[in-house]
Amino acid sequence: MIHDFTENANWIFLPPEKFPDRQKCRKSFFAPEETENWTAALFRREFTLDKPGDLRAFIAAESCYRIWFDGHYRGDGPAETGGDYSCGDLLEWAFYDELNLTGIPAGKHTVVIEVNSGNDLQCNYSGGQCGLKFAMFSGKEPLLFSDEKWLCQVDPASYGPELYSYHDPSPDLRWYTPAVIPDELFNRRTYLRSELPELFTCREKPVKVFAPFDSERLLNSDNFLAGASPLTVTAGEPFTCYFEFDGEFTGQPEISCRCQSGVMLRLTPQEILGRAPVERDCSTKIVSLPGEINIRCRRDSAIHYIKLEIDFGVIGMPGCSELEITSLTAHRRHFPVEETSFTSSDSAYSTLRKACSNTLKMCMQKMHFDSPVHLEGLGCVGDYRFMALQSFYLFGEYRLVRQDLIRISRMLIHARGRLFHETFALIYFQMLRDYILYSGDTAIAALPEVLDARQLVLSRFRRMKNPDGIITEAPNFMFIDWSTSRNESLHHPSAGCGMGAMNAFFILALQSEAEILRMTGKISAEKTVNGEVREMQELFHRFFFDRDAGCFISGIPGISGSKPHTFLPPDDLTMPPAHLPHTDILAAIAGMMPDNVIGKVAEKTVTCAENREIQPYFCNFLLEALWQKSEFFNRYSGRLFDIFLKLLDTHKFSMRESWFGGDYCHAWSGAPAIWFGKAVLGVSPLAPGFAETLVMPIPGKLTHASGKIRTPHGEIEVSWQINGNDSKLCIRHPEKIRIKTDLRHLPECQLETIVY
Repeated sequence: MIHDFTENANWIFLPPEKFPDRQKCRKSFFAPEETENWTAALFRREFTLDKPGDLRAFIAAESCYRIWFDGHYRGDGPAETGGDYSCGDLLEWAFYDELNLTGIPAGKHTVVIEVNSGNDLQCNYSGGQCGLKFAMFSGKEPLLFSDEKWLCQVDPASYGPELYSYHDPSPDLRWYTPAVIPDELFNRRTYLRSELPELFTCREKPVKVFAPFDSERLLNSDNFLAGASPLTVTAGEPFTCYFEFDGEFTGQPEISCRCQSGVMLRLTPQEILGRAPVERDCSTKIVSLPGEINIRCRRDSAIHYIKLEIDFGVIGMPGCSELEITSLTAHRRHFPVEETSFTSSDSAYSTLRKACSNTLKMCMQKMHFDSPVHLEGLGCVGDYRFMALQSFYLFGEYRLVRQDLIRISRMLIHARGRLFHETFALIYFQMLRDYILYSGDTAIAALPEVLDARQLVLSRFRRMKNPDGIITEAPNFMFIDWSTSRNESLHHPSAGCGMGAMNAFFILALQSEAEILRMTGKISAEKTVNGEVREMQELFHRFFFDRDAGCFISGIPGISGSKPHTFLPPDDLTMPPAHLPHTDILAAIAGMMPDNVIGKVAEKTVTCAENREIQPYFCNFLLEALWQKSEFFNRYSGRLFDIFLKLLDTHKFSMRESWFGGDYCHAWSGAPAIWFGKAVLGVSPLAPGFAETLVMPIPGKLTHASGKIRTPHGEIEVSWQINGNDSKLCIRHPEKIRIKTDLRHLPECQLETIVY
């Protein structure tokens, strides 16, 4: 039995004697097809509420659900399992959701839940069988639960994840008693209660509608936008029009329309006018009989425009008549967060921060997505670490990061310490360290899954060392960056180009582990790990530092015994060792860059970023390296922020995945949002939960800045201003936070502190 469900709640699913071909589904996007039938099962239950009140519902579904209460859409789920790229396994855990229904009147009510086999996205995983488990409570009293009293049916209109068809003139509309199976016989997965709140949702209406061709066929557009009358498209040849929305957001399109003849519609969300996402087909296709249509798309997509294609006179259906669109809207969705304030002497920085904030909102759903275009699993930890830091500084939000870390930990245990991208398993330690430091949640480090994951990853990478003690035997050296060097992709570099970064990431993981042990009171273990850190730093300097070049090499070609494969190209032994800026950046963060060369290396790496040899993702690390030596951040941050500002030249609403390509809503490109808080305002925690906090403003080219950082104890408000050779810094902070200031970058500073 799953916790929070009454013992009377069982798993229910389509009866096998009626639907023998609808019993199984793929376990994940990466698993082979087990059946060719897309299944969308409908479960319906009517009940009577004796008195008005608030209701709580708990929902588990394999694999995805949507719920309507008295005909009104109330949500979908469950929270994604997480998973990893290329993983086609049965994962041993899943989540169930809580839904709160307030102010429900007495009387008869109807619950309808659609359960679909929707493992068509990378992040969705299933137990392999479409099923529903449901319980509803009025106060503490069980009111309703999944059992044989429900009715079920296959949705006759749902032919696929985004394909709806009313073409069949005689669908079987009979309802059946569902099959009931006890928990212990359904599957062996562990169901965890999602700790997440319901998403923020609102309905967005278009602000403009237009047609590139045959625009005279588009009637009543002004009245339609004003909500006064339907939009009419006259019958004829295939027709295309566009609906523009105010800004860009993640949402689900919905259309209501009617036609007196058969019609085929295709709705395609777009970020850029006329361009659908290149990563996946995000369109919804509807083939309909004469009559009314109302469809809400299942998938989240990035929306600035919705393209509507219309084919009149569907083959096999009579006539060809006009289409009346009564409504076309999009349901905006994101995690319930509120942005904190920030202003500076350069208004462009506020514009950039707003774009970073909007992008992160688009990616914050029931897990952090890399983008609403890719919708990748949580195995891409490199993305999610920087998204978590943005969340801390923009919103003061920790709940989603906590559940993400639990999901990642379980995935690491499932894969025995491995992720598809090897470096991301190491970045997990940095993400965990950051979360504890910012949130104050030291208890997460003691969770069994977190303890086991940490041990598995470190043990696994220790086994990759060669007899000299450096990591050379990794099965791959992914992921470094979305860039190319010497005709080699740094997404999956050779050992000769990726070995230095891999060893640096391992040292950073050990340093993070030592900090985690210190913050959780494990002092003896911390000393042991710090001893390993010093040993690895010495080896790194011995094997990778090029004294003649004054920087680090990226690997030793030919030393690795790992056999080349699809994601590990062979070393190019005809060329000298590579000197990639990425290795130098990571070495600087880990405290391994010699003082006598660090200035030269800083200038070189910033120039590499300006030349687009370092992509937005790795600029996160570059800014972190510069902040370690704050005088360099003061000198170079303006140049780096200017590069990010250029991303907004072609698309002002959100941040593009790379300087030259990819989607336009990729949150790993939001590095400035972190550093406007951590460096420009200068606020960074020194102890878990900001119990002790450093305030060290680094102005760069700015003359003033102000803003707020939300912490577990309340907001820290910082305002500083430079007037010639003088400056003033004002800090307002909760009494539970001890403030330590560093004023080295503000001239002749007058400090004022206010405690509340």
